[in-house]
Amino acid sequence: MKRVLYIALITVIVLVIAGAAALQSVAVDTWLFKQFVSRGIDGTDAQLADADELSVLLVGTGTPLPDKSRAGPSTMIAAGSHLYLVDAGVDAARNLQLWKVPMDKIEAILITHLHSDHIGGLAEIRLQSWVAGRKTPLKVYGPPGIERVVAGFNEAYAIDDSYRVKHHGAAMLPPAAAPLEAVVVAMPNGKNAP
Repeated sequence: MKRVLYIALITVIVLVIAGAAALQSVAVDTWLFKQFVSRGIDGTDAQLADADELSVLLVGTGTPLPDKSRAGPSTMIAAGSHLYLVDAGVDAARNLQLWKVPMDKIEAILITHLHSDHIGGLAEIRLQSWVAGRKTPLKVYGPPGIERVVAGFNEAYAIDDSYRVKHHGAAMLPPAAAPLEAVVVAMPNGKNAP
C-alpha cells in the first residue's frame, strides 16, 4: 500500500512540474492567451443592439470618492453594431468585460471633461481593446487638453506595449494599433471645459 501511495505521489509531483514547465512555454502561453481572448474578452455572447436600435448602458456611475459598489463614470452607447464610450472611469473596462462587451469593437471614446474620475480607466480600455483585437488606434475625443492626456497615457504604456508585442508577436498585437489617438473637440466661443 505504501508503495502505491509513493508512486502516486511521485506521479503527481512529476505532473505538477511538467504542467508548470508547459506554462512557461511560449507556445502554450500563446495558445492560452488566444483562448482567453476568444472566449472571455471578445464577448461573442454579448447582446447589444439590433441594427436599427440605439442602446445605452451605464457602465459606471461613481464619483471621485471611493465606492466598492460603483465603477467610475462611463456610459456605453451601442448604435446597431457601433460601440462608443462616453467617459472612461476606473473599472469601466472590468465591467464591460464582465458583461462580455466586444472590447475590440469600441470605435471611440468621448471624454466630457478632463477630471481624473472621467479619464482614470483610459489605460485599461486602451489595453483590453487592443488585446481583444482592435486593429487601429482608438480615437479619444475631448476638449482642449485631451491631446496631452492621450500622449501621457501612450507614453506611460509604451514600454508595456513593447513587452506585449515581443511576448505575443506583432501578428497578434499589431504595434500600430496600440495607441490612443486624440481628437480635440473645439469648445464654443473658445472656452475650455470645466
